[in-house]
Amino acid sequence: MPGNKSSCPEGLAYFCMSTIEHHLESQRSSGEPGQQAKPRLRDFMDTSPGGVGGASFDLKQESPLFVTWNKRSYAYTHEDAPGPENAVAQEHDNEQEDGDDEEEDEEDVSLRGCIGTFTALPLEKGLREYAITSAFRDTRFRPVKAEELPFLQCGVSLLTPMTPAPNPLAWTLGTHGIHITFHHSSRRYSGTYLPEVPPAQGWTKEETILSLIRKAGYRGKVNTGDDQDEVWGGIRLQIYESRKVKRNWAQFERWKAENEK
Repeated sequence: MPGNKSSCPEGLAYFCMSTIEHHLESQRSSGEPGQQAKPRLRDFMDTSPGGVGGASFDLKQESPLFVTWNKRSYAYTHEDAPGPENAVAQEHDNEQEDGDDEEEDEEDVSLRGCIGTFTALPLEKGLREYAITSAFRDTRFRPVKAEELPFLQCGVSLLTPMTPAPNPLAWTLGTHGIHITFHHSSRRYSGTYLPEVPPAQGWTKEETILSLIRKAGYRGKVNTGDDQDEVWGGIRLQIYESRKVKRNWAQFERWKAENEK
């Protein structure tokens, strides 16, 4: 079960990267995916006793999950891929950053796709499906192209089950992801933010809820904190926590070079 402020094995991100790389290679070969076997999650996991998160990680678990692609304005290089001697320290750093584990300045990195599910799926099936969906079918962006790969970083979030909260502000910044639903004029609205989003944007809880209301598609007036307001008073909030790993394309290329057989 995912837990608060802990990281996932880096192999989850590398599996997603390999999955979209395989997808693009299949497209180049006249859409014949049989030319090369699909990546297998177990091949990306370090299951040795000293492996970072791999030995105790259950590959057969089912989990809600999100896959996020970010793009840097310039390509990742070997300087962005710390060696194995830094791996444990890097995982520890990620755990301490309250969900905001961006490695670059915000102006250098932009969202390239993010889609997931709150339904618990078998891990390999879910990661494969949403790696492809978030990279190629997020309608906010054009599909990722092969020439963009060196600019990408991949984030994988495994989520705990959602639990109801008593009001729109009954959650903790940097710890909880939030999911809201509300109705207005017989229309249902909904939206979610992962735990790292509000700290990365510098938002208060009120600003986060208002932004999420807009993200859900509602453009009318909202009286923040007013339980008599039709929208604010009608918000149904559910909270969850996540376990996350993020890796860039240079780290993936280094991993491949070190694990070639």
